[in-house]
Amino acid sequence: HGGAASDSGLSVSQRKDGTFLLTGLTSSYGQGNGDAWILALDAQGNLLWQRPQGGYKYEEAVHHANAADGGLLLAGFTASKGAGGNDAWLWRADALGKPLWERTLGGVLADEFRAVAATAEGGWVVAGTADGDTNANSQGWLLGLDAAGQTQWERKLGGPGSEQLRAVAAHPAGGFVAVGRTSAAPAAKGDGWILRTDPWGHTSCAAAGVCATKKALDCQDANPCTSDTCDPIAGCVAEQNTAPCAAGQACTAEDVCAGGV
Repeated sequence: HGGAASDSGLSVSQRKDGTFLLTGLTSSYGQGNGDAWILALDAQGNLLWQRPQGGYKYEEAVHHANAADGGLLLAGFTASKGAGGNDAWLWRADALGKPLWERTLGGVLADEFRAVAATAEGGWVVAGTADGDTNANSQGWLLGLDAAGQTQWERKLGGPGSEQLRAVAAHPAGGFVAVGRTSAAPAAKGDGWILRTDPWGHTSCAAAGVCATKKALDCQDANPCTSDTCDPIAGCVAEQNTAPCAAGQACTAEDVCAGGV
């Protein structure tokens, strides 16, 4: 599949109905400068639909995870929007590739998402690389998101060298496992790097505090207008957000949360 210019597939998954989702990048379709590319194929590899997604600069759909509704969450990076340089990019679509929401995250340096996985609670965990605003060396980056894409927790991990996280998966006992690369001492030339975290992204029991005994479901309050997280001292915390109203709420598609409602 593809056109007259350069096109690449970077990740693939099978949906419950037996069809396949592919994500990558395309220069044949869209704005022409390199756009994220999402394709749906039937079991024989025939194209069902495709969607280039991006702006006037460069985007890349590095990885994706399937959603319970048959759609997907795309993780990658964009140079067309955000704070500057490459910014980490999330793009959520329904089963037919119709956009539901998108987010860009990061600072003025290069920030990229490289992997995403769905969580048992209906949210997402995303892994990547952040150059950060206070550290010139790149850091491993983990974020926990609720179903609406609101940040529940964020961890920037690493030492004085350069770190990258390139894959993440849920651990069967709870929490997550992420892998990547580190050049922190004594691995100055670069070594493989593996992290095990609790459900809140903490890599040690000392850092987790009271969260060490809490699962993500323990802190969910079922309010789409709050982002539920866990503070190592205070425990469960529900912070107000500005997410779009969830289906079933008494509001129009254009309404967003304010003041927790």
